[in-house]
Amino acid sequence: MRLVENWKQCWKWFSIHALVISGAIPSTWVWLPAELKASIPPSLMGAITAVIAICGVAARVIDQTTEGLRLLVAI
Repeated sequence: MRLVENWKQCWKWFSIHALVISGAIPSTWVWLPAELKASIPPSLMGAITAVIAICGVAARVIDQTTEGLRLLVAI
């Protein structure tokens, strides 16, 4: 296993953003006030987390360089 060639640029990648957010959601949920948690179904939070994680995994296989994103938008 090796690091990707441009690993120093990973902070710019949507896939990294999505995976960080999907990890932060459960951590944030723990600290939310009970009144707010009562208004949001726990299953919805799980679904939101799963969708964001899936987006992150899917985005990881897309060329996220500026040139690659231009090609994706042109399609």
